[in-house]
Amino acid sequence: GSKEQGQIRKLFLKAGFSADNAVFIYGISKIGLTLTLGGVATLIVFNYTDWNLLYKVVAIVGAALMGSYLVDFILYKLVEGRQTRISRAFPDALDLMVLCTESGLSLAATVQRVAQEIAQISPDLGYELALLSIELNMLSDRQKALQNFSDRLDSPYFKSIISNIQQSEQYGTPIAQTMRVVSEQFRQDRLVAAEERATKLPVLLTLPMMLFIFPCIYIFIA
Repeated sequence: GSKEQGQIRKLFLKAGFSADNAVFIYGISKIGLTLTLGGVATLIVFNYTDWNLLYKVVAIVGAALMGSYLVDFILYKLVEGRQTRISRAFPDALDLMVLCTESGLSLAATVQRVAQEIAQISPDLGYELALLSIELNMLSDRQKALQNFSDRLDSPYFKSIISNIQQSEQYGTPIAQTMRVVSEQFRQDRLVAAEERATKLPVLLTLPMMLFIFPCIYIFIA
């Protein structure tokens, strides 16, 4: 249905691909991998195994289903990897945005300038900011451009940041002040996330210590 097609287009956008032919490419990929793995499984089970017919059919169907789900797995991994790269580069972009807004540039000019600079470090984030800059200049509703950017990145951090900027646009708050507040909030969120990972570290180290370190100590003592 149209809802599923919209979700597929959204996934392709998050992965950094054009969504114009997303449904077609997605369908062709599903059919291609399903037939490929199903065909390979058919050749293997009928030429190199002595299974009965039921086991052969189950193996072929399983391989075909694996090919179908493999497309979704690859797409989600591409989305996850791109989102991670953007999140890692965003603190540097945010600092540049604070500097640009405090120097007197408008939001659109700030985004355009930062997109050019950050593209050398992170092409993915540079592309997203460049697209945001184009939409800010072309769309009559700037709130819609900001919302599109938030939807493409689809992260709680970015949603919070865009929400603050939208409120600044709506109520006329100076953009420089808003960017400074957003930068401080983003730093605090990263600090909290780092502290949470640090508290989990002893638990994660317990199993490797039990498997590799303690046996060596016991052997040395013995």
